Amino acid sequence: MHFLTEAAPVFPMADLPIAVLIDAENIPSRYADDIMRIAKTNGDPIIRRCYGDFTNRNLKGWVDAAPQHSMNLHLTVPVTAQKNVADIALVIDAMDLLYSRQVRGFVLATSDSDFSRLASRLREAGLPVCGIGEAKANAAFRAACGRFVELNNKVPAQPCLITAPVAPPAIAQSKMPKSASSLVDAALKGMKQENNWYSLAELGMKIRRVHPKFKPSTYGKATLSGLLDQMEGYELRTAQNAGALFRPAQHK
Repeated sequence: MHFLTEAAPVFPMADLPIAVLIDAENIPSRYADDIMRIAKTNGDPIIRRCYGDFTNRNLKGWVDAAPQHSMNLHLTVPVTAQKNVADIALVIDAMDLLYSRQVRGFVLATSDSDFSRLASRLREAGLPVCGIGEAKANAAFRAACGRFVELNNKVPAQPCLITAPVAPPAIAQSKMPKSASSLVDAALKGMKQENNWYSLAELGMKIRRVHPKFKPSTYGKATLSGLLDQMEGYELRTAQNAGALFRPAQHK
């Protein structure tokens, strides 16, 4: 059993998921439970991806652990020896998620210092990063992450408290409208859709850019999804790797 201190959830914007990206070729599968427990203290880890050459028998532990934690295994088979195919795939996915604006933070499970620049780049974009790794992780990667949790069999590790990113500047500021529907209607203008569905994460970001003090609790709900659920004219669903989605009910 691996002992870890409990981490207080500090990711902002509760309606956005976090992304858990695991370097399976660098982190032993025996830490799968600990990684997910740390991630869950920081929010809902809807996006759970594990990268490696799973044809390699040394990674069988991750193949077995993935179903227990609803992880998606991303098979990366190198075409030539000594190529970091898994690392490149993880970085590409992280940048895709960053620019999709559908996550509010990252958990990077690796001890590889090659990911130092990725961690710092994500933080430069305003998203918090929690690094999780073994004692061998060097100072560069530890420093690049907002917080770093060291996995250890014997003693408690440092909690993964992630500093909230700086909020983007507001395009315009005005008093909060009395009706939540007017907020949603205004934010919907110009939003991209896929098969008539909109991203709930993007909706929250657009509302907060105009109304930085927006809180669903102002309208009697703890989350934006709960707020939409009580409103007439919208339906919600959750898609794997895409997070929460919504659309006007007339698209039924």
